[in-house]
Amino acid sequence: MGMMGQGGGEELKKINEVLTAPQQKRFKEINIQAQKERALNNPDVQKELGLSDAQKTKLRDIQTSSMEKSRPLMEAVRNQEMTMEEMRAQMQAMQAETGKEILKVLTDAQAKQFKAMAGVEFKFDPNEPLGGGRRRNG
Repeated sequence: MGMMGQGGGEELKKINEVLTAPQQKRFKEINIQAQKERALNNPDVQKELGLSDAQKTKLRDIQTSSMEKSRPLMEAVRNQEMTMEEMRAQMQAMQAETGKEILKVLTDAQAKQFKAMAGVEFKFDPNEPLGGGRRRNG
């Protein structure tokens, strides 16, 4: 998985062709901020942090467990037992908890380095999708 997610390698290559070195660095930082703890699944991030095989396994186990916990919520929406808004709220709470659990896998030095890798905070527009989609004006 590349910085931009599944299949992002070719896209990232094209993006890096037009960005200067400082822009590439900032793009990587913002990408880490957007992905939050999920960025730790990226092999490049894992390598830079020096994660052990045991840590990588633990991260995978936490992610798998989180996905399994979310399935009943999606099923409840499909069965009209809960609304999308209710599911979203519960998923956000679960994701926050999973994020905390994931960060506990890192050593203090790795956690500090991971925070540094995200760079200066970028303020995302909460009304814009992170997937890169564009909205049409009126």
